[in-house]
Amino acid sequence: MFTTSCNSGLLLFCTNQSLKNLVAIVLLIFCNCSIQAQQLPPMGGGEFQRNLSEPCLSDEQRYIIQDQITQNRERTEVKTAIESQKNVTTIPQFIWPVKVSAESPFFHSLIVTNYVDHDPIFTGSQFGDSNLDYNCGNRTYDTTGGYNHSGIDISTWPFPWYMYENDFVEVIAAADGVIVNKQDGNADNSCGCTNFNWNAVFVEHADGSIAWYGHLKNNGLTAKPIGATVTAGEFIGYMASSGCSTDPHLHFEVYDDSNQLIDPYAGACNNFNSQSWWQSQPDYLTPRINAIKTHSSPPEVGCPSPNEIPHFSDCFQSGERVFIGFYFKDQLAGSEQNMRLLMPPNQTLYANWDFTSPNYFPGSWWYWFWDLPSNGPFGVWTVEADYQGVTYAHQFHYEEQGYSGILPIAGIQTTNRTVETDGFIRSYQTVASPAVVNYDAGEHVELQAPFEVQSGAILHAFIDGCGN
Repeated sequence: MFTTSCNSGLLLFCTNQSLKNLVAIVLLIFCNCSIQAQQLPPMGGGEFQRNLSEPCLSDEQRYIIQDQITQNRERTEVKTAIESQKNVTTIPQFIWPVKVSAESPFFHSLIVTNYVDHDPIFTGSQFGDSNLDYNCGNRTYDTTGGYNHSGIDISTWPFPWYMYENDFVEVIAAADGVIVNKQDGNADNSCGCTNFNWNAVFVEHADGSIAWYGHLKNNGLTAKPIGATVTAGEFIGYMASSGCSTDPHLHFEVYDDSNQLIDPYAGACNNFNSQSWWQSQPDYLTPRINAIKTHSSPPEVGCPSPNEIPHFSDCFQSGERVFIGFYFKDQLAGSEQNMRLLMPPNQTLYANWDFTSPNYFPGSWWYWFWDLPSNGPFGVWTVEADYQGVTYAHQFHYEEQGYSGILPIAGIQTTNRTVETDGFIRSYQTVASPAVVNYDAGEHVELQAPFEVQSGAILHAFIDGCGN
C-alpha cells in the first residue's frame, strides 16, 4: 500500500487478495479537494446466468396438457363460461402478466431472459446463431432435441430466491378469460431439469386463444376452479421455479384458436403473427438499475435459496466494511455508469468512480467495498449511480461504535452526532443549532434536567434502532 496527497485529500491504493487476479481498488478520502471520477473495476459480480439445455416441458407433458384442456372444455360449466365470453373477431390485448409487491425492497424486480425462438434450426444454443427472437435478435434458446423456446421467460432480478420466499411477485391474468386447466402440487424450488412436473394455470380468451402460465408456486395458485372466469390483472399464482426450471420465473406461452403458437410481440422477425397482442408492447430493451443495495459481506448469488445470501444491511458502525451492490437490467455493452458515495451532513462528495460494462447482459450485478473513516462523519450516507440518464440512490446509516451498559451524555452538542448503546442512554446535554443528534438505545432513553433541544436543532431517539 502507498499513499499520495492532493492538497487536502488522500489517495489510497490497496489490493484484494481473495480475487483470482489482484484488482486495484481506489479509495478516495474526501477532504475538500476535487475528486475526479475514474474507472474502478468491481470486486466481484457478473452476469446473472440461466444456463438452459432442456425444454420447459417434454413432448409427453405437452400432450397431457392439451388432452386435459380438451376434456375440460367439454365439461358443462366450462363450456357455458366459454360460450358466455365468446367473441371470435377480437384477439386479446395483453397487459404485463407479472405484478411486483409494493413490499419489494428494489426499484425494479424483473428482467426478460428469453423470448420465443422463431428460427426452426436447433443447435442447443442460447443467444446463438440458431436463435431468432421477434426483433431479429437472438435473445432465446433451443435444445439439441429439437425444441425451440416457445414462450416468454420473465425472471425476478436481483435475488430471485429472496423474492420467491417472500411472495413478492404475483403472476396475473394478461387478459380476461376462463380457466380451462390447472396443474398444482409439484415442488417449486428447481435449479435445473429434474422433471417436467410444473405448477401452471391455463386461461382461454374470448377469441379461443389460450395463455399458459407456468413454473408457479406449489399450492400458491388462484383458488378459483376450472371453469371460473378471471379478469385482466387478477391473481393467477406466485412466481416460482417448478418443473424444468433453473430459477424463479414465469414462462408465458400463447396459442391461437387453431392451437398455433403465438408470439405476443410484433416485430420484423415474428414468423407466427403480424399483430402485437399487447395493449402497449413493451420495449425490447429497457436498460436500467433494478437495485442498489448495501451489504455486510459480499452478496452471494446462488441456487436454490440456501445458496443465495444477500447479506443486506443498511446499518454500519465504525470499523465495519461497507459492500455496495449494483444490479442491472439490460446492461448495454460499452455503457458507462457513474457511481458516487455521498457523506453527511450535507451529502457532499466522498468518492466518485466509473465502470464500463464489458458486454451486454440481460441481468447483471457488480459490487465494490469501502472502509469509511473511523472518526466519521456519522449519520446517513447516500450511494448514487447514473445510468442511461437516470439517477438512482440508496441510503444507509454509518454510526459510531456502540457501547454497552449506561451511557451518560452531557455538554453542548453543535454538530451532527449519532450515539448508540445496547443498554441505556441517559442524557443531560444541550442539543444546539444546527446539530442533528441520534440516540439509539437497546432498552431505553432517559432525558434528565438540564437536557434541552434548542431552536434549529433536531433530536431523534430510537429504541433498538439501526445499530442494535
